[in-house]
Amino acid sequence: MMVIHLQLFFSYFGHAFYLPGGKPSFYCSKSTATLSCKSDIPFMVNTLNSPRVAEPYEYSSFDFCQYNGSKVTPAETIGQILIGDRLAISPYTINFLEDINCAKVCTKFYSPNNKDSIAKLDRLKYGIAKGYVNNWLIDNIPVTETYQLSSHTVIKWLGLHIGTCKDEEICTEKSSRYHLFNHVDIIISYNNDSSVKSPGANIVSAVATLRSINHQSNEVSCNIKEPYIIKDKLTKNTSIIYTYSVHFKRDNLTSWSSRWNYILKSHSHPTILWFSLLNSIILAILLCGCVAMVLVKTLHKDIKCCCCSSPEKSASEPGWKLIHGDIFRDPGKKMLLSVLSGNGIQLLITSTITLSLACFGILSPVSRGSLVTCALFLYLLSSVFAGYASARIYKATGGKNWKTMTLMTFFLFPALVIGIFFLLNILVWAKQSSSAIPFGTFVAIIALWFGISIPMTFIGAFFGFKKNAIQYPVETNRIPRKIGPSSFIVKKWSGILIGGLLPFGCIFIPYYFILSSIWIHEIFYASGFLFAIFCIFVVTIAETSICLCYAHLSVENYHWWWRSFLTGGSCSFYMLIYSIYFVSVRSHLIGGTSIFLFIGYSIFITTFVFVLSGSIGFISCYYFVRKIYSAIDVA
Repeated sequence: MMVIHLQLFFSYFGHAFYLPGGKPSFYCSKSTATLSCKSDIPFMVNTLNSPRVAEPYEYSSFDFCQYNGSKVTPAETIGQILIGDRLAISPYTINFLEDINCAKVCTKFYSPNNKDSIAKLDRLKYGIAKGYVNNWLIDNIPVTETYQLSSHTVIKWLGLHIGTCKDEEICTEKSSRYHLFNHVDIIISYNNDSSVKSPGANIVSAVATLRSINHQSNEVSCNIKEPYIIKDKLTKNTSIIYTYSVHFKRDNLTSWSSRWNYILKSHSHPTILWFSLLNSIILAILLCGCVAMVLVKTLHKDIKCCCCSSPEKSASEPGWKLIHGDIFRDPGKKMLLSVLSGNGIQLLITSTITLSLACFGILSPVSRGSLVTCALFLYLLSSVFAGYASARIYKATGGKNWKTMTLMTFFLFPALVIGIFFLLNILVWAKQSSSAIPFGTFVAIIALWFGISIPMTFIGAFFGFKKNAIQYPVETNRIPRKIGPSSFIVKKWSGILIGGLLPFGCIFIPYYFILSSIWIHEIFYASGFLFAIFCIFVVTIAETSICLCYAHLSVENYHWWWRSFLTGGSCSFYMLIYSIYFVSVRSHLIGGTSIFLFIGYSIFITTFVFVLSGSIGFISCYYFVRKIYSAIDVA
């Protein structure tokens, strides 16, 4: 179900935006059904997840009613597999306009003398205690659980809880009595506007109310008020009868293209998101002012002073001009710097294209798994830009081992990512979680990596090395200049950490919603905001890095290569700190496995941001330094 939260998070801009990834289905009653207008409404079940435990599980891992018919489960895309999306056909049958009142689905029997029965019942109690929810899909739209609050029906959760604990606000595994929700009332709304020519009606919403009913073994009645209670210990033979009711409601005010809106009304945060966007814009404007002052006022004055040939003026040359003979001195570990910068450019291109496609609705929640699949193939194809950028930077710094550099560009960052995922995957394999990536999928991903990424990286590196090396505007002295003492703000680590504060200030609110959508399963459905904030984030990193780079050069410190990269990437340090705060204070995750998974994925996210933002900072400063030194006349 994590895929729904991620794609909801990436695919909405506006209040009634058409989702190009989907095609409306039309439904008619059984008596009027045709090939283009069917009566059987597709009902799918997905993985179960919990805000308290990080491991999702397949529907079949719990002892619920299972489908035994002849329908075939649709094939999963690589994106669905990577996210842990596991669809199966529901045992609940729904036909259009056929109301169902308290129909029996199945009966499950349990015996105290049967170890398998006890294990299945304990599994249900574990699911209730940990707050696991079913994720159902009717006509490819999530079924939402509802409750009454102040005479208004409010969407409570994206999914349906297994049960609850008697007289307890929070369930624990030490609870002695569990209420199992074995009955569900589903209300399906449909649009059948006669003024619009269409083969039939469209499904526009599906909401459910859960109940616990202690059905008698000899009859099924949904009028019983007594709940079904699972006790801590099974002392006698017992059975659980699962029932459901379905009612249809006409709703011509809601169109098919805006049918996701009823979910958004209870899970959107427009005020906070507008505040976040305004906050980011203000920070970007302030930094634009600082950069403008540096470029227009201070630098213009410095360059004018440098171009004056009088001895009096030459004595007052700015500090950054005095180090012109060392400014392009080769940095230490230049191959690593080139490789990381190339990988950062690759990530930047992948992120920009993916977010822009999501912003315009092309990557929609209707096309399940499309977000991850698109991002994966964009990353593989954009390896050509990583190879090209790495080759250009490495050749400019005088590097000669182009084959080693190309292999490092292809191997270093992807191998780190695959290594992290493999270690985390071993953990979820041990837990038999649905988020575990099958071995065959791992082999397929590695095959794609070698089959697409290697040739694309070598093609990019070939063209990068084929071009003439970037010419620097000043020559480098043979003897390095001694660097004097620096103030606090331009000292190495203090200056680097200061550089990450403002970019983090632009994204910490969206980052909170991202963490909430992944780990607490809250909907963050605002890719328009996210794309705008991402653009501001990129601009803020560039401006901050340029301002601090100028401050370092002004005190005659020419070690700007790695410093500009680390300055841009330092916002990832604050993201990691905030992640630790989130899991400690804001989330409800419990258990060593959940915490370990959270830390592992947080390290992956912060590593991604470090490489991306670090390359932005370095490329910006690289362009800035070449520009200012090409504008002075060095005698």
